[in-house]
Amino acid sequence: MQNLLKKIKKEWLKTPIKKRIINIFVFWTIITVALLIDQLTKTQIFTNEEFKLGFLKENVHNYGIIGFRPVFHNGVTSGLHKFIGINGIHFLSFLFMIILLFLSFWSEKIIFIITYAICFSGVLGNTIDRIAYVDYGVKDLIFLPWFDTGTFNFADIFIAVSIILVIVATILANVNFKNKKNNIQDDNSEKK
Repeated sequence: MQNLLKKIKKEWLKTPIKKRIINIFVFWTIITVALLIDQLTKTQIFTNEEFKLGFLKENVHNYGIIGFRPVFHNGVTSGLHKFIGINGIHFLSFLFMIILLFLSFWSEKIIFIITYAICFSGVLGNTIDRIAYVDYGVKDLIFLPWFDTGTFNFADIFIAVSIILVIVATILANVNFKNKKNNIQDDNSEKK
């Protein structure tokens, strides 16, 4: 374990200090802004009382493309809480945030740091809700009237967007790596 920690520290110190500071600043700035968006929308659009009452007809605001309705959602959308319980969800959330934190510090590409920060803020936003409310629920308030399959919040959007960004960034990084590798092979074969 000590060898692993020494290796990680050595790798991290290879990154120039200026780049490390910028990466950390970008990471925490994105988390702060995204978390503010998530938490302020949950507290300013509807009152706690409206969330407890659910989406009564007078509480639903449908604007065609997007709509708002207060839903206090216990558990998680995936249904994972049914198998591992709320304490398991808390454990996985904290573990995932720690992993994202470490990944962000060792990532050299800014797109991954941005993606990890967006995901971190989404997980943290829903975790704050689960801890803050007695019933371990999450405040959901956004729905799509033209594709009404459920209600969600900005934390959910951040998590979904970060998953898409990781997939796209990974594909682009692999394509870029293969192109560089092919260019090196082409250069070597031209020299022969």
